[in-house]
Amino acid sequence: LQKKWRKFAKKFPLTSRAIRKVIRSQNASLIFLGGFLLLAGIFSATYVFWWQFGSLENAQVFIAEHPEIYGYSVLIMLIITALLFGVVGKTFLTAGVLYSLITVVMFINAEKMKSRNVPFLPDDLAMAGEAGSLGEMVDMSAVLSVLGLIILFIVVSLILHRIFRKIPVYKVPKRAKWLFRILIVAGSATLLSYNTSFLRTELYGKGTTVRVDWLDSTIDFTNPAYNYKTNGFIVGTITGFQSKVQEAPKNYSKEKIDQITQKYTKLANAENQTRENSSEKVNVIYVMSESFIDPAKIKPFYDYGDRDPIPFVRNLMSQQTSGQSVTAEYGGGTANVEFEALTGLSNYFLNTIAYTSMISGNNKTPSLAKTLRQNGYATTAIHPYSGTMYKRNSVYPNLGISNFIDMGSMKHVSKIDNSKYISDESSFKEVLDRMKSTKESDFIHLVTMQNHMPYSGGVYATRNFPVVNIKGSEEDARQWETYLEGISKTDEALQNFIAEIEKSDEKTAIVFWGDHWPGIAGKMADDSEGKQEIQKTPFFIYTNFATEKQELGAISPNYFQAVLMNQLGAKLSPFQKLLLENIKDNTALTKNQKVKQTEALSDYQMIEYDILSGNKFSAGDFFGY
Repeated sequence: LQKKWRKFAKKFPLTSRAIRKVIRSQNASLIFLGGFLLLAGIFSATYVFWWQFGSLENAQVFIAEHPEIYGYSVLIMLIITALLFGVVGKTFLTAGVLYSLITVVMFINAEKMKSRNVPFLPDDLAMAGEAGSLGEMVDMSAVLSVLGLIILFIVVSLILHRIFRKIPVYKVPKRAKWLFRILIVAGSATLLSYNTSFLRTELYGKGTTVRVDWLDSTIDFTNPAYNYKTNGFIVGTITGFQSKVQEAPKNYSKEKIDQITQKYTKLANAENQTRENSSEKVNVIYVMSESFIDPAKIKPFYDYGDRDPIPFVRNLMSQQTSGQSVTAEYGGGTANVEFEALTGLSNYFLNTIAYTSMISGNNKTPSLAKTLRQNGYATTAIHPYSGTMYKRNSVYPNLGISNFIDMGSMKHVSKIDNSKYISDESSFKEVLDRMKSTKESDFIHLVTMQNHMPYSGGVYATRNFPVVNIKGSEEDARQWETYLEGISKTDEALQNFIAEIEKSDEKTAIVFWGDHWPGIAGKMADDSEGKQEIQKTPFFIYTNFATEKQELGAISPNYFQAVLMNQLGAKLSPFQKLLLENIKDNTALTKNQKVKQTEALSDYQMIEYDILSGNKFSAGDFFGY
């Protein structure tokens, strides 16, 4: 290199002297830093897409097809690298930290996409405190692989830092070093805010689907999976920072709320004249069964033979009021389903996880539990897992639930074979014990865990449902075998539970539904017909006394309490009458269903905004508490 340089200097003396002057000056440090940031932006953005799309080849295809998105992503990663450099202060150490952070985030994203077909969203940061519990649901071999990769990045960065620790020498006086780094952090943060503000804030309120010409793409705020796939993880994450606050409906005021409450109070009073006013109370048991589905729907993709895993539930649904629960969730999002079923409010109007962001600090939130407690019921929630998950320990009291029994306070904690979760049989025994221990009529809300992911082999000792892959994947077929074994055991436990309820002298109604599909139906999610089916789970209302059987069709969980009141012939609150008016035109109110804009829907939105984000003018009698 020295010989070549001498030859070059002899041939181009003026140019070589200019180069020497630049290199020997402080400009060399700035040149090196600028080059480092540029290369870091390019390589880190590519690394993100490599993780997201599963291979470098797939990442290159995306980059070639979306140069505008890639260019913007490189800019954002360059700014983030500069921000980290300001914090760390060393180039190679900055690279080690950067790639370690990317690896952690993209691993979480990959696991979420695998299990739920939903990317890692900014809202998930609210669950950071539950990392230990969530980690139990992930394959440890994958976790160890990622830890090994992170250690490799850190070690390599330390070695490079040691080798090149004096190259370049940033000629900044020691007393100004911290000021220099603070300026870099402040400048980078400002640039990051400025260059993301359009996607974070300026698109808010412009619709659920917005065209962004300078990205040559469309942002879809109703479908995070589609949005991340179309626009890449970096753009998708930025748009995920959209405001979570409900936008006030037009004409929102106390006068408007009063008009709505008076309207539905009159309608409810008129209808209640025709309803029985029995003084005898009925126990109400909510059973939200983890990932419980009708397995017959998977047969076009995964054939498990002629044996039915859920014969009892299927027979019961043919005899009792039943239908299908419809939700926008898949593979997870239990708290969103639970929110609708307990409160009667709808996720359709929200852009957040209500439990963690809205209800934990709002004791005015309505719920069926609060209404029943006002009428003398004992109200209990049972969840055989951590009580802090989704802030349930804070949410339940605000929803009128007086007693919360989590896995730490349960009496019955048996597990089946090698399962890591408390069995449904144990959970049902806990419900029966609670019913016996109370003098009052009961409202009990059970959220089960037995059929939660992962569905790895060896969970159960038996294998009664061997699965043949038809047009799915072999990996998922093996997981379906474990899953089917699990819901078969749920079916048996439910049969025993209802047999005990049948013996009881207390009138009891059980509202049972599956919260969402298990996250092993990826191939179905890509199928036009399968896509609709994976939003529906079995739903029924069982009573141990005579009631009229109804065919409910496909309804979303926000309507459950109103449908239950109909089933029992009980009087309606004005809010429940509002729900019944809405179900006439929008039986399944979710963001991935066609929704008909009606006066009742506008009234519903106004009331939900008022009680969750507004001045709570409607709180109290309107909801029956």
